[in-house]
Amino acid sequence: MAVPVQTPYQEYTANGVTTSFAVTFQCLSKDTLIVTINGLEQSPTLWNFTGGNVVFVAAPANLAIVGIKRSTALTREVTYQTYDNSFRPDVLNNDIDRLWHVLQENQYIYNKKVDKSAQIQTLGNLQGGGAIESGLTLSLKPQAVTADYAFGSSVKIPVITLNQDGTIKTLVEVDLAGTEGGVFAIPWIDVINTPTTLNGYGITDAYTKTEINTALSFKEDGANKGVPGGYAGLDTDGKIVATQQRPASTTVAGAVEIATSTEVNTATDTTRVVTPSTLLSGVKNHLNVSGGAPMYACRAWVCFDGTSATITPLAGGNVQSITDNGTGDYTVNFTTAMPDANYVVMGTADREATSTGMFITIESMTVSSVRILSRVGNGGNTDSSFVSVGVLR
Repeated sequence: MAVPVQTPYQEYTANGVTTSFAVTFQCLSKDTLIVTINGLEQSPTLWNFTGGNVVFVAAPANLAIVGIKRSTALTREVTYQTYDNSFRPDVLNNDIDRLWHVLQENQYIYNKKVDKSAQIQTLGNLQGGGAIESGLTLSLKPQAVTADYAFGSSVKIPVITLNQDGTIKTLVEVDLAGTEGGVFAIPWIDVINTPTTLNGYGITDAYTKTEINTALSFKEDGANKGVPGGYAGLDTDGKIVATQQRPASTTVAGAVEIATSTEVNTATDTTRVVTPSTLLSGVKNHLNVSGGAPMYACRAWVCFDGTSATITPLAGGNVQSITDNGTGDYTVNFTTAMPDANYVVMGTADREATSTGMFITIESMTVSSVRILSRVGNGGNTDSSFVSVGVLR
């Protein structure tokens, strides 16, 4: 077949959906094609060549660059013979087409590659240059950039664009802040009008030189150790030594010492604190309690004259008043109620001159009061000049 003028390379920008891409140049078979995505050659198992199209098994990613290049092998497998009818037109045409395909592919590569002996000339803010074969060096000319400089069109960087086959496509300079982007480093020595303070750099949360010097003045030099306005020294365990700790009081926070059992029992110290264990042993000691049996407190007690016209407590605790219900009949009213009515009442009554004996009985019990009777030996009620009552719970 005829071989027209053609470029054996085609490039597409994928959209993430399309899987089929047309081959716009002649191609005799799949094995003469090289397919790339973003410059990376794809395995033939990932695409097929059918109907003049390269068809991917999975669509290339959106904006990926799909490259299709013909690369005919530099081999010849056809051998013409006089006896086997191998010198036919179709065989000869394919053989000659392969030759022209190889010539087109070589011409494409030659046209795209830069002559290694050619001199690369620079312009604008670029400097340097030279031949590619002897080492091309490009750099930026010195540019007036201050600390407050807003990068713009006067700051340029070199950009070399390559084709997917590795050949140089363009050599240009672009704005640092332009669409090409890039990273630009300026030697500090070339920056002028630099700030001389932290605020000048926009730093507002750092210590100033004066503040740092003040802090360093309190370093451990001995002069400021253990003195007012200085710092406290530490013992070998890393703790503040006892002599430099403020003693605590009822109005001042500070360090306190724990009292021993002897000090709790003596009960004369006013500076030490009591632990739960020493508190319990101290209470037992002061109440003359021995052994391990628990203690239970009296929840209310009172003594009064039951013969008075108006009965009031002579002494007592947690008793608000005494109600006179009649002869030898009294109600003891608690200031604070008991948790329930399951408490113990103990009572005595002074034996009057005319009685043969006196005793106390319980008439009724509530959480807020207990009603008692002062009785004589024959069972009748009698007012007593001294009645005492205690409540345990």
